[in-house]
Amino acid sequence: TSEGNIKAAEQTYHGFLGVLKWGTAATLAVTALVILLISEHLTQWGNAMKISVLKELAEGERRVAA
Repeated sequence: TSEGNIKAAEQTYHGFLGVLKWGTAATLAVTALVILLISEHLTQWGNAMKISVLKELAEGERRVAA
């Protein structure tokens, strides 16, 4: 019957919206985690660069621009 088809369609629709909602939330959480990990990695790399720039030159050593 058409009423049975409508109920089945509504169940499918509500199920799809639930998957869409949780999938969006999971995607946002994973994206935030990746951004956090990348920013921490870049911060550590940036500090290493600052340390290498502050290194004293040995006698006869030339500073080279990178």
